[in-house]
Amino acid sequence: MLVTCATYNYCDMLLLLLASHQHSNPDIPIAVHAVGWPDDRLQAARIRFPRAQFHAHPALAADSPSELKGPVPRSAEILKLKVKLLHEAFQASDEPVIWVDADTLLLTSLKPLLQRLSQSVDFAVTYRPRKRPHAKFAVAVLCFCKTVAAEQLLDYYVQKSEHSTGLVKRRDNSGVAWFHDQLALWDAYYHLRGGFFRLPRRYKPQLMPLSQSEHSIDGSADATFISRRDGVMDVSHMQQLLLDRQIDVSPL
Repeated sequence: MLVTCATYNYCDMLLLLLASHQHSNPDIPIAVHAVGWPDDRLQAARIRFPRAQFHAHPALAADSPSELKGPVPRSAEILKLKVKLLHEAFQASDEPVIWVDADTLLLTSLKPLLQRLSQSVDFAVTYRPRKRPHAKFAVAVLCFCKTVAAEQLLDYYVQKSEHSTGLVKRRDNSGVAWFHDQLALWDAYYHLRGGFFRLPRRYKPQLMPLSQSEHSIDGSADATFISRRDGVMDVSHMQQLLLDRQIDVSPL
């Protein structure tokens, strides 16, 4: 199953994700956690996307620290909620769970990815080993199989994210910390795989790095999951693709 969440200021982004999911993978359930949505907008979304399971959550605290990245501000608080919701979905599911951020497109069938996940791995994520710890994992897409090692990793991930203070970006004068979810996953994985000395672990999680054709974070319009933070929606090829597939981009 798929899981995502969105505060109300991410409504338009979420609608495009749901429209792309409805076109490419209508047979795969998706749980949507709507944070701080007005009741009428939530009901309208339920009517437009009847295959999605919507769950209402109260709005985040008005004074929650946030940063401006892309078209809308994001709260660091949502990153910790994201990890908690992923963990709850995993505990409630008998099948692999895939988290997808609301500002992502889903344009091809998930069946090849699910088949790869079944080949003795515990979790999958875009992995950039040469980056600093906060950037080693690009966590817009996270896949967890139903294994003991994956469960242990998620348990530890929740603990790490709850206590994470994040990281202030270089050249950022706002002082707002970020990357709580990315740092926490790396810390959890690094610990369970044995740390610097690679000590043996009973349930060492087996990582499957997502390929470029599975998750694009560089603006490519040809992957299964496509992050929309690098102007991909301004690419004429992408606009034509959405038009050809009749993917609804209209607001509620």
